[in-house]
Amino acid sequence: MIKISHFSDAQQHGDAIRGWRNHYYQLTPGKLDSSLAEVVVTDMHVFREHFSHEVAQFGTSPAGAISFALPSIEGEAPKPTDSRASCSLYAISNGAEFTLHVGSDADTLVLVVDAGQWWDAVQAAHSTQSPRQYPGGLVRCDTRAYPEATRRLRQQFEAALTSPLMPDVPSVQKVFRDSMLCTLLDLRPGETDQRGDFLGKAVRADVVRRSRDLVLSAGGEPVTVLDICRAFRFSRRAIQTIFLRETGVTPLVYLRAIRLNEVRIQLMSSARGELAIGDVAARFGFYHLSHFAADYRSLFGELPSETPRRAAATPLRRPTR
Repeated sequence: MIKISHFSDAQQHGDAIRGWRNHYYQLTPGKLDSSLAEVVVTDMHVFREHFSHEVAQFGTSPAGAISFALPSIEGEAPKPTDSRASCSLYAISNGAEFTLHVGSDADTLVLVVDAGQWWDAVQAAHSTQSPRQYPGGLVRCDTRAYPEATRRLRQQFEAALTSPLMPDVPSVQKVFRDSMLCTLLDLRPGETDQRGDFLGKAVRADVVRRSRDLVLSAGGEPVTVLDICRAFRFSRRAIQTIFLRETGVTPLVYLRAIRLNEVRIQLMSSARGELAIGDVAARFGFYHLSHFAADYRSLFGELPSETPRRAAATPLRRPTR
């Protein structure tokens, strides 16, 4: 589901957010203008809310989920009323109560992740960290990673928000969900898995080869970095090190290149009337066609529409009498 809504009442805004029991109160005078943009896929609900006025938020988070709130880089972070510290990442889990104040022109991105999906991703990406609960409040994050991670999360969200493929294509939804999870996981400090630093070249090469085989054997189902972590039981940091040392690029760049090459193979082996570019792009998890086209041109030096296609078979003509 993709939805964009506008409100002139704070409580109507709060009531529109699915799964939350919200009480929103406008604190500063004047006519309120707010917007709520949402992307809902399996096991994840991402929304961005903007308020023209200061608003107090009270309520209960969705049961069975962990929610993370991140402000815009330019804006001001939501402030838990019981905290004196300044931090840019707020987390709450499994139906806990929350109290937040957001300032005028606040623009906050919220990721609501199924708890099982989140802990599976944590275990896959950060092998040395164990599950924990978030009762509601500021959480420690990697401050060096925060600006770039926040930029990527917002960029991925905006791409999903404008993608016509997102509501109906499961492979596209998977790539979006795993991309958001991986970026959010980049904010977690304390990863100490250093196995990738000590593996020999033969082992590194084998991991890369088997990763490629995993992509090619998936039958068009996109394989993400989290899938690689799960398959080979290496943390995200170890997989990152393996790919950088063996290929010179990150696993994300490598897997995207494999997917782009597969798209190119499909295009070159089909006639223009047989297979649409958007269909094959969606098959391999590319959910924003303009970003896909830019990545394709960057890798191959031409747009997908410029790639040579197989000539269409000439239909047989019946002899005339």
